[in-house]
Amino acid sequence: MRILLINHHPDCLYYQHEALKHAGYDVVVADEQLNRLLTPDGSTSTREGMFDLAGTLFPISKWDFNPVFVSTLDSDDIIFTIHGDVAVNPSLSGHKVIMDIRNHQWLSRVRYGSNITLITNHPNFGKEEGVHYVPNFVGIQPMRTNPKSVTMINSVHPPLYDKIHEELADVAVEVGNNPYTKVVEDDNTLLDNCCMFAYQKTGGIHYYAVNKALNKGIPVYLDNHTYENGGFQDLPRDLFIFSEQYTPTQALQIAKSMDPEYIQSTYRESLNVTKTSEAFKLLLENIYDTRLHNTI
Repeated sequence: MRILLINHHPDCLYYQHEALKHAGYDVVVADEQLNRLLTPDGSTSTREGMFDLAGTLFPISKWDFNPVFVSTLDSDDIIFTIHGDVAVNPSLSGHKVIMDIRNHQWLSRVRYGSNITLITNHPNFGKEEGVHYVPNFVGIQPMRTNPKSVTMINSVHPPLYDKIHEELADVAVEVGNNPYTKVVEDDNTLLDNCCMFAYQKTGGIHYYAVNKALNKGIPVYLDNHTYENGGFQDLPRDLFIFSEQYTPTQALQIAKSMDPEYIQSTYRESLNVTKTSEAFKLLLENIYDTRLHNTI
């Protein structure tokens, strides 16, 4: 038995791959050919040794891991995917499928079969529907070295960002589909210059941008709704500055006074490869007990 990962977002692929390998499983990744075969629209996020992230190709080395790519399915593969259309692909009906929900819409849009197990990195999302919580993490990156900007990154321009641009126009940097967009190709370079990361989102589940900021010692400015609805309750509240309590100008002054080493170390103690691998192992042993005890 092996675990086959279907790549649709390299940050998700990275955390799954590293945690499952850490737990001792045989883990492989679908190559471009197999990815196209298993995706209903024939798309792929793996191209000629590169990963597609938001329409831009990045070398796999950016994520600091070495996946083994395969072009064929084995009969006893357990499949990991973040894409609901892949999870219900008829060709996978004979496999055990782990569907990692990254957006609320999938819970209502897809009718899951008996072969599919649902997981998410939101501590409370979908419990009544049987969704299992698995904590996520991001790869270790060094402390930010040039803290000067207030950084926002999103595909939607929310109201909080307008307030930041009004009060902090000289240091505000935003990446996304909006009038303020500045093109930055690498998120770690962007965050290296960041003093405070701002984030507001009405949908989705625990986006990696927040993890990446905290991992580099950067406090996060958001509202209580984003903290709770986005599923950040597995991170201490003192890593965040809440917009209901502080204006952008006040928040920036607080951010400058916060200890980046405390932020970084507290994040890494809260979310890391060990906690994720333990959650995966418990999940897989409980669901596929007989198969795993015979093979691991």
